[in-house]
Amino acid sequence: MNTLILIAMLAAILYFLILPGLKTRIFRVKKLLIMPAVFIYLNYASIQKHFHIQVTDYLILIIGLVFGVAIGAYCRKNSIIRADQQKQLIEVAGSYFGLIMFIAIFAVHFVIGYIDSVYPGYLLQPSSYQEGLMLLLTLASALSIGSNSMLYYKYHNVKHCELQDK
Repeated sequence: MNTLILIAMLAAILYFLILPGLKTRIFRVKKLLIMPAVFIYLNYASIQKHFHIQVTDYLILIIGLVFGVAIGAYCRKNSIIRADQQKQLIEVAGSYFGLIMFIAIFAVHFVIGYIDSVYPGYLLQPSSYQEGLMLLLTLASALSIGSNSMLYYKYHNVKHCELQDK
């Protein structure tokens, strides 16, 4: 059941968020919360399921979160948007960033799943490999927080224009 839910979530993210992101689109600002919420949930679920967290691992998770947010914001800093604050709409130019971020998260999850199936319990042992995977998983998941935070920041600081919701 858990795998079925994960596949459904990934398919929904791909169909509703990633593929439309390849072209210029207009959407409500509150939709900026969906991707970070889903990816952080998947990050939390993966860490709880596959890793044994020690006190020192929280520093690694914080570093991954900070760098992921910074890289995500940096990648979106040159994005051109238009905003209608009255209707709470934002127009974002098409970009491959969402697809690249999705592939990065999927790749890290794939490696974790492979290692967990071939060497059960390996990721529960403290090692630098386990810490590196936790760092990459958190960093990849935090890219969406930085990316959407930058878009939200630009939404509040851009000149107002009229947009029509589709």
